[in-house]
Amino acid sequence: EMQRSLVGSEMCIRDRAWRSKKMKRFLAVLLSLILAAGSLFVAAFAADGKKEKVYPVILLQGYSGPKLFNQDTGEKAWGLDFDKVKEHVLNDYGKELANGAKEYAKGNPDPLVDTLGTILLDVMDPIACNADGSSKYNLDTFPKGAEATRMSTLIANGQEEYIGEKPIMTGFVEKLTQQGVENAADYIFIYTNDWRKGQAQYAKDIDAYIDEVRALTGSDKVDIYGLSFGGQCGASYLYYYGEKAKVHKACLNVPAIGGTNMVGDPLLGNDITLDFPTILQFVEIGFRSENEWEWILEFLSSLTGGYQNLNKIVNLVAQKYIVDYIDKFGSIWDFIPLNVYDEVKARLIRDGYVDPVAAAPLIAASDEFHYNALANMSKGLKRAQKAGTQIAIMSNTGINGVTGTYKNSDYIIDVHTSSGSACAPFGEQFPEDYAPVGTQCSNKKHWHISPDRDIDATCSYLPENTWFIKGQFHGQSNWDSYSREFILEFMFGDSIKDIYSNPKYPQFELAQNPADGLYMRFDNTNSGFHTSEDTALVFTNLSEQYTIDILDISAKGFNLFPEYNSYSGIGAGSTEIISMTDHCFAKSTQPISIKVRYRLNSPQRLIKEKTFTFTHLSDDEIKDYPFINDAAKLIIGENEPAPVTETAPADTTENTSENIEERAEVRLSGGENKVSSKIPKTGSAKRGIALSSFAVITAAAAAGVIIKKKKEEA
Repeated sequence: EMQRSLVGSEMCIRDRAWRSKKMKRFLAVLLSLILAAGSLFVAAFAADGKKEKVYPVILLQGYSGPKLFNQDTGEKAWGLDFDKVKEHVLNDYGKELANGAKEYAKGNPDPLVDTLGTILLDVMDPIACNADGSSKYNLDTFPKGAEATRMSTLIANGQEEYIGEKPIMTGFVEKLTQQGVENAADYIFIYTNDWRKGQAQYAKDIDAYIDEVRALTGSDKVDIYGLSFGGQCGASYLYYYGEKAKVHKACLNVPAIGGTNMVGDPLLGNDITLDFPTILQFVEIGFRSENEWEWILEFLSSLTGGYQNLNKIVNLVAQKYIVDYIDKFGSIWDFIPLNVYDEVKARLIRDGYVDPVAAAPLIAASDEFHYNALANMSKGLKRAQKAGTQIAIMSNTGINGVTGTYKNSDYIIDVHTSSGSACAPFGEQFPEDYAPVGTQCSNKKHWHISPDRDIDATCSYLPENTWFIKGQFHGQSNWDSYSREFILEFMFGDSIKDIYSNPKYPQFELAQNPADGLYMRFDNTNSGFHTSEDTALVFTNLSEQYTIDILDISAKGFNLFPEYNSYSGIGAGSTEIISMTDHCFAKSTQPISIKVRYRLNSPQRLIKEKTFTFTHLSDDEIKDYPFINDAAKLIIGENEPAPVTETAPADTTENTSENIEERAEVRLSGGENKVSSKIPKTGSAKRGIALSSFAVITAAAAAGVIIKKKKEEA
């Protein structure tokens, strides 16, 4: 009995041990399943858009964005209240303006010009600079520093007026929130600095600010979004300090990397010829207005005898008053394009506008930027790419420059200075025998010529990382659905590495702002191109409010036989397809165009015209450039193509923190392929042909203020 009891006990113990072991195995399997399920859940959640790592985003604002305050008086020196300015002008200069207008009507422009010039200098004096580029008054930005300029801090402190480019920054916060990021405004920083400074100093200051943001957030890198002047600052930073690998992504939107001929043209003595209908269009799109107001300008023109009288006043004011003001801003000097820099500098000194001794520090700083950074910008940006920075440059095209000197631009910044591309004069095309420049990309399998054959991106700063949006006005990408989606995807997605990686965003595209009215393309080829595979015309009504009626379709350069030549009632935001019964083709060196007459059924019901230009590619050519059909394939549901990538040459330079810092200092001191310059040492005191760039900047700023106020209200 005892033996049976012992045997039974032993069996019981073994049974319990077996069950315990089995339970452990079960628990282990269960735990593995839970962990696996958790991993799948996390992976699935990440695939749904939740960001696994969030980098702080630094906004580099456009020109004159940050507010400047007088540190001695506490008064705001810049960030003008235009209602107060208007009151000041009317109260203090009302009689003089009225008298000047009467004298001008009699043929004597001097009293009106003198009054306007005096007003401008009066209003702008609080931010004036000395001859050496230093500030006339003790000014600084507010707010300042990483914590104070954090978007969440600005909101908490009731300082939302200091959130630059607020619609875009709000969009960034919304995107991060959609991706599951809590307290998304903590990751947005609004960089403030004295925008009168030159680029070399600005780059140093940005580097210090990035370190502040990294220390505050604990992030090893940051993302940069630079708009216009801010894009120039971002490019300058990447040139001088990109090797430090502190930047994860940099989106440079309509950047003034190489300056702008809006400054260069008048500094050369070229007359300003403002195109007032284009200004009105600029304002309409800024307002996102789908109503048409051209009739107002036509009425005013009939009363004044044409726009030339208004342009005459602008030029006279600029010539007589503005030059002695603008030639003391480092940022204005660095807006001078490289190809005219020596000529402009010589003119300023020769005609007595600039004393080369008093202005020596200002000239030396701008020499450094032009002869070192601008002359080698492509090299500097590629250096930053090698260090791990993803870069996207967005350049707007298809609009005559504001000064009216026929340069392809977005009205404010030229395509050439924004992207580094070679451009035909505005409204013209490259000749049939044109050979791409190819200094930055000579790969025969890459297509970098615009559909209009007016832009050659083979010599861009970064040919594989530059996107062109035709018909987009400067600084208004937030209202353009295509541009806005591109920015958000590049900044917060992973699909855009270069112009090939996401077929939705080809190198050349048309603006898609609701105020633009109509968008058109062929059905099976990317926007701006045409092949034998195309069977229909695709029309999209960009309006968010009104229907569109297609009244007539006509072609130039080839024969087009659409199934219908008119179409009524394309709904707001809707797309309609008109089949082609037949069409014949042209050479790829001879762009073709389709003109569409249409009516936007707004209250004015004006009949408008829009011309779309295309490059035709033969069946053999499309085999060499298959990516030109990629975006169309997305629309009709075909598979995305494999991305095309280029491998950069190996760099054997050892990148230690010490030698990176040393090389940055070498570049700042002009040690990288610096081009020699010849500066006249003396000049006559005679005032020669006057420089009128500030008048243009003031006119553009006035339109910008109106637009900005409207955006803030939105």
